[in-house]
Amino acid sequence: MQIVVTLDCVDTEAQANFWLAALAPLDYRRGFHGPPYLSLVGPAPAPTLLLQHVPEPKQGKNRCHEMRDQGCRSCHRAV
Repeated sequence: MQIVVTLDCVDTEAQANFWLAALAPLDYRRGFHGPPYLSLVGPAPAPTLLLQHVPEPKQGKNRCHEMRDQGCRSCHRAV
């Protein structure tokens, strides 16, 4: 099972730099980058962080989403 945590953010580059520094001991690195997404991946079984560019700043709702890939079934929920 692969876990992907998606973070909505206004500045994906700034967030990538922050998370790469914070997760440096876990050996995370940049992965896929295709607007509006930028991914940060670590060694298995670490979850992938998917930074998603959104045009507006946070206004009352949580901007973190967890997605679990369980083969042919998947589940998506906001956390």
